[in-house]
Amino acid sequence: KVAGHFRLTDNQQPGETKNVYTVTLLGNDLQPIGNKVYRSSHPLTFEGIAYNGTYLGVLFKPKNDARRYVDLLDAAGETVSRDTVNYGNLYHENKGLFLVPTREGFISCVASSNGVVVNFSLAMVASDGVSEEWRSTFANKKYSYVPNLLSMSKGKMLLEVERIKRNNNRSFKDVYCIDTQTGKLIFKDESEDSSFSRSAERFSAGTFHDGHAVTLKSFTRISAYKMDGFELSRYNDAGELLDRKKIADDVFFDKVLTENNMPPLGEYERIRVLNYSLNKEGIATVVYEVNAIRDKNGKKLSLDYEYRDAYVLTLSSVFEPGPVVKVEKDYFQLRYKDISALTPMEDFRLKRRLSQGKYDKLALEDLVALHDGPFGFTHSVSGRDYTSNYFFDRTFTEKGVLYKGIRVATFIDGEFQLDFVPLKNNPDFIRVGHAQDGYLKLYEYKYGKGLVDTRLERLSY
Repeated sequence: KVAGHFRLTDNQQPGETKNVYTVTLLGNDLQPIGNKVYRSSHPLTFEGIAYNGTYLGVLFKPKNDARRYVDLLDAAGETVSRDTVNYGNLYHENKGLFLVPTREGFISCVASSNGVVVNFSLAMVASDGVSEEWRSTFANKKYSYVPNLLSMSKGKMLLEVERIKRNNNRSFKDVYCIDTQTGKLIFKDESEDSSFSRSAERFSAGTFHDGHAVTLKSFTRISAYKMDGFELSRYNDAGELLDRKKIADDVFFDKVLTENNMPPLGEYERIRVLNYSLNKEGIATVVYEVNAIRDKNGKKLSLDYEYRDAYVLTLSSVFEPGPVVKVEKDYFQLRYKDISALTPMEDFRLKRRLSQGKYDKLALEDLVALHDGPFGFTHSVSGRDYTSNYFFDRTFTEKGVLYKGIRVATFIDGEFQLDFVPLKNNPDFIRVGHAQDGYLKLYEYKYGKGLVDTRLERLSY
């Protein structure tokens, strides 16, 4: 895993009883500077690694141990200090837990349960090895609180906090702004709308821009024939709501296409939102997938969709629609059963076996589920003044999946830029990830062999 200025490697060899992990600090040229080796009789879970320009913070947990540890490492990989950040029961393995860097040190967050409700604590660990400059705990007997980090900038931290009401399990999505120097609450915006479905709405992103806090919250319509929607909100320094815009209809999408001199959707075409993101300038990008219930010759498809193209559109920091780019795709269709996803555990097991080279042939429905859906959108990465959206360029056939490369639609300097990254090894499966700004991490797999290539690709921006 390469992320920013470090690499984490699991070095355990077959037959070894000791678990060995290496955290490698990387320079701006991605060359190693120093290493820290962790040896343990139990597997370790690394839940956060962060670099503040001087020190590396590592948040990890040994198996069968409720405690979390934060190690501070210098550039050579030597331990400066160790702090224990949690003695309670973690609420969820992947929720309410993060480690982020500041100039002064590192802020850790852990949401833990006392058996009745879930509370969360933020703690600042100083870079010079002095433990806990401050600690703030957010608790309420009537609710459980589970935080998610949205953004940090200039001494402020923006959090989405899931507030779960006891007894009826209703869920609210609130916004907290925290002073990172003191850990004190600057403001919070508590939602008045609740949902029994905790996946029905969520904050996808947040940022600070021009003295304002901006959040983007997505939600899912109940009807399969309606598009997913999103809501943008803007606050001043005091937490007062300045503007809010809710978008969830095809009319809005067609209007944006028309204003950008693009043809509107066809009579039998419909759209689905794939992703939302915000860059640090407060510009939102939204990725749409277009499909049709009739094929390109006009024949009705009773059990199938025909997947067409994808669009990426932007909204300014004051929520006005901006440029749109179309990512073209060859038409193809798949049956409903072929696009039904596996359970998360089935999906995990399948990908793990593939990474080990243990699959030679798979049924088409397994191939589609394994390769992350029909269109091929993977994820977005946002920086200070850009957002890049990654798509698989591939075709499904009865014999397998044919990969051509990775398409990248980047919004930068007020315009869209399209990149294409070709593949070298005719892979059966690929994964992409974000390394540093402007770098793409690419993994290529082959059935029966497993991982055959890992490399960094430099994008043109």
